[in-house]
Amino acid sequence: MKPSKDFTGNNSPRHYKINFYANCGTGGVIYLVTCVCGLQYIGKTIRAIRKCTSEHLNCVSRELTTVCEV
Repeated sequence: MKPSKDFTGNNSPRHYKINFYANCGTGGVIYLVTCVCGLQYIGKTIRAIRKCTSEHLNCVSRELTTVCEV
């Protein structure tokens, strides 16, 4: 994870400010995942971000060609 105080998606006009401390165990967040190829995914979860990240990485490792629902 890369620490940040705000983020904006490449294809989204929305700008998100982070105004609280969060770590891998934090839930109830909006998050941005950026792939090394430049593609981005903005999601939201009530679960720990650690769990969502693990599921996203699992989808990538299985080389799924469709959207992976997590």
